[in-house]
Amino acid sequence: MTSVLLRTIVFMPVTLSGAVCQSTVQNSDKMVWADPNTGLVWAAKDNGEDISWKAARKYCRHLKLDGLTDCRMPSTSEAQSIFDKRVQSPGIMGIKRYGNVDTATWHVKGGIFLTGTAWIAAGDQSPKCVWTCYAPHFDFNEGRVDQDPVGWPYPYDGRRALCVRGSQVSTKGANS
Repeated sequence: MTSVLLRTIVFMPVTLSGAVCQSTVQNSDKMVWADPNTGLVWAAKDNGEDISWKAARKYCRHLKLDGLTDCRMPSTSEAQSIFDKRVQSPGIMGIKRYGNVDTATWHVKGGIFLTGTAWIAAGDQSPKCVWTCYAPHFDFNEGRVDQDPVGWPYPYDGRRALCVRGSQVSTKGANS
């Protein structure tokens, strides 16, 4: 029998340059997983709701994990390093507004609780676009990167912010 540890997050508003950011996390439970292969520290769960690429980037920048604030979106190789087809981590999948949310398993190490596919970093800046452009996200069921159009009129249904902290390192071979 597999036991599931559900974690509680309390969102506290923080004022940043006149804007209110709802992504600073106060945690009484351990809310991170430290990857022993890479030394990266991952949020124990994604943000839990649909979010645009740009908002996901901001969410991670303002997220506080174990009292530290230097979080960011993962690179492609970092997301690939925690994918493992043999692992079945409990989570949920679906889109709330369509009423098709259900329990699911994701192939992600560390028991990270996912509720959708995770946006990943596209270099140091937002994807450059005039009307529309494409931004990458990582599918922890298939173990692959996909790109979707972002910006109006394209939705970001099922896309989430999964944040990481630590030095960006080459993680080739970390999944073997």
